[in-house]
Amino acid sequence: MNKTLRLSDLEPGDDAVIMHASSHWTSRRLTLLGLIDGARLRLELRCRDGNLVVSSEDERFHIPARHAQQIWVAPFTG
Repeated sequence: MNKTLRLSDLEPGDDAVIMHASSHWTSRRLTLLGLIDGARLRLELRCRDGNLVVSSEDERFHIPARHAQQIWVAPFTG
């Protein structure tokens, strides 16, 4: 079983699978972006302000730092 951690704990270049969001609001925002539980993503960039840029299926998304701390992921290897 993979270790679960916050999206905000990943390093650029890390791949992960979304497990769940710890707040209803964050879960709803992810769903609107098409980033549902089980979606694979890659952390592309960590901005100076803590916001993240992630990619999933050839699309890039900006994730505010406050939401990144509420998104739980499992590292994806292979």
